[in-house]
Amino acid sequence: MCYSKLEYCPTAPKVGDLCTIKSSTSCSFNLDDLLSNAIPLSKGAQGQIFKCKVDAHKTLLLKKFPKTNTSESSPFSNEVNALLRLSHPQIPTIVQTFESQNSFYLVREHVEGIDLLSYLNSFHGTSLAEDKIYSIFKQLLSLVSYCHTKGVFHCDIKLDNIIINNDKVYLIDFGLATLSSFSSSASGTLKYTAPEVLLHQMHSSALQDAWSCGVVLYALSFGSLPFDSPNEKDCFEKIIGNVLPQYPAGRGCSNDLKNVLTCLLRKNPSQRSSVDQILSHSLFNQSKTCKVSYRNPTIVKKSNSSMFNRVIRV
Repeated sequence: MCYSKLEYCPTAPKVGDLCTIKSSTSCSFNLDDLLSNAIPLSKGAQGQIFKCKVDAHKTLLLKKFPKTNTSESSPFSNEVNALLRLSHPQIPTIVQTFESQNSFYLVREHVEGIDLLSYLNSFHGTSLAEDKIYSIFKQLLSLVSYCHTKGVFHCDIKLDNIIINNDKVYLIDFGLATLSSFSSSASGTLKYTAPEVLLHQMHSSALQDAWSCGVVLYALSFGSLPFDSPNEKDCFEKIIGNVLPQYPAGRGCSNDLKNVLTCLLRKNPSQRSSVDQILSHSLFNQSKTCKVSYRNPTIVKKSNSSMFNRVIRV
């Protein structure tokens, strides 16, 4: 299979100005051919996702974005800008882009496996060894750290955007990613979002990602989210208020694990540990065998970014 090799353009491409994404080879895919073999996977606020079988050995993912958002920070532009900076075997590579009258299309590698949300719920209340938690989480931290070194901040890290396949972890969906180290805008998914982001304060994008990683670690450890509530307003108030995450007694959770969670879920970002600081924690340099039992695997549910937008947008 011949792929178009894409070159990174240091200036952010404007929506509709796809000439900044250049192919170094003449090999490319035809949009009509891709759509004719496309199998719809999901449809959300940001667009529609298709799986495209291009031959017996290769499957690609096609993301269709409506031209309703023509800003330079649209999900299409965000994902293109982020993926062109990244080259990592556990982050899907962008292959090609298309533009039609009403839509933008992004073609990237398809990652086999299941999202971490489905993986977590597949245990149906049985125990998960802490060493498995550490293996998954250390890979996630390493991926996020790599992105940060390339000037990319994901801004929507959650169970839904993490794929696991044969014990390998992959980070996907950079539609809300930013190249700005600091921001005052709010983006992400409510239950995974840091308090300073919800409050539209000027904040570190890296520490925003660190908080979200902490929420993922909590979910892996206890089978629920730390500030969960069926009511979005209550969830919002829990995150920005004085409510602290609870660590259920009798779950066999080590003090080291609780310490890492505390460091990542500090509501004051100036006191929160960075991803690199957590990577250097002794927790990831020793083998653990203790078991963690889930409270109720059905408690962790699919996230909804559009709900988040309705809550915090003004």
